[in-house]
Amino acid sequence: DGTCYLAHIHTRDLPETTELVYDWRELLDNYTKINGGSPRILMTEAYTTLERMLDYYGNAFGRRGSQIPFNFGLINAINVNSTPADYRDQIVGWLENMPQEDDYIPNWVVGNHDQHRVRDRFGINRGDAINMMVQLLPGIAVSM
Repeated sequence: DGTCYLAHIHTRDLPETTELVYDWRELLDNYTKINGGSPRILMTEAYTTLERMLDYYGNAFGRRGSQIPFNFGLINAINVNSTPADYRDQIVGWLENMPQEDDYIPNWVVGNHDQHRVRDRFGINRGDAINMMVQLLPGIAVSM
């Protein structure tokens, strides 16, 4: 049922995790600078709050992080009882809070290896509508 019986105080939302992401971004940026070619993209996955997820983009001290920290708002906060306002709140909340630099990309995750497919969770019609919606939103749609 997805219930977590442990308090993950030593494994979740640690400052060391985002610092490591910043180090990886620096490594990838330096590799691109030295070797040329297209920029290397860093994608991160963490089930956490919006505020903590935004830390994966970077920090106030100029450290840059993941270009694509997976946005799980449409998985975590949306269900079969959600209203159009709930969808709007998730979409607007992400767009208004994420960094606006060109290399940070909005993304919309509606399915992954941890969740049932969107059509299984919402039914065929609503699942198809959600998949179409995320294709129309700015950025990257992640639907499995």
